[in-house]
Amino acid sequence: MPRSPRKCGLLLSRCGKSRYRCALSGTAFRWHWRPRAGDARSLKYNDAANSKRLQMLMDLWKFMNDRRFAGSVMPIARNPQQGFGSWSDGETLIDLFCSLRDRDYCQPFIYESELLGLLEKALMDSIRWGSCDMLSTFVDSVDAANGLPPSIISALHAAVLEDFEQNTSRIREDDIESSLSDRIDALEKLGSRFVVSDSVLDSAVSAIENCIGELKSEVVAPPLRVFHLRISVIERRLMTELFETFSSLSLIAGKTWRTVRSPSFRCAGQL
Repeated sequence: MPRSPRKCGLLLSRCGKSRYRCALSGTAFRWHWRPRAGDARSLKYNDAANSKRLQMLMDLWKFMNDRRFAGSVMPIARNPQQGFGSWSDGETLIDLFCSLRDRDYCQPFIYESELLGLLEKALMDSIRWGSCDMLSTFVDSVDAANGLPPSIISALHAAVLEDFEQNTSRIREDDIESSLSDRIDALEKLGSRFVVSDSVLDSAVSAIENCIGELKSEVVAPPLRVFHLRISVIERRLMTELFETFSSLSLIAGKTWRTVRSPSFRCAGQL
């Protein structure tokens, strides 16, 4: 027999009564869209991360012992809107997986076996498509977690090795010096964690440092600005000289015209 909200006031203090009403009315499972900036004809998904939604529903199922919340977990886990993201969902997915394995919910989840499989697949996909910085964050979360299957560790190891192999192609896509420097720190951390050889690590770091050097060389040097200033000064001087020359010619032309139009000149011409 499901517990009523009135009898679970103390339990609801942890997750909030407003969150319970939101979930019970169905708005917790509704997709929210908003116009994309700069293009009102297209929509952008705008809501909490899918892992946060799963966490909230699992907590509500635990506190209320209501099968409706358990049933609402699975559609999100099977078909997450916009998918699971490495940055937005990675750490929460690890926490969810470990909580299910450690029986933190005090009772077996109704769909535990299927949910564990879906979470494991989502974690492996997040690791596979994660950036170098994200892999560095994953390492900390994985090392601190208990109960993760060997497949997650293997996927993380394979992703790190692939990142080293594709280092040259990936740094070509990055033209920000600070981002490249962060990549060096992340590779050094990952290399020590997964025992990457010194030669491979040194080669990757050297390639990034060369890329940073190329970016610095593309910056305009100060002497070039001075050169442009000198050219502008010379141009102003030439314009001044040309103006003075044309002014002198105008004066000469004016005097010549007045001489031609004088009566004495016309008379002399008639004679």
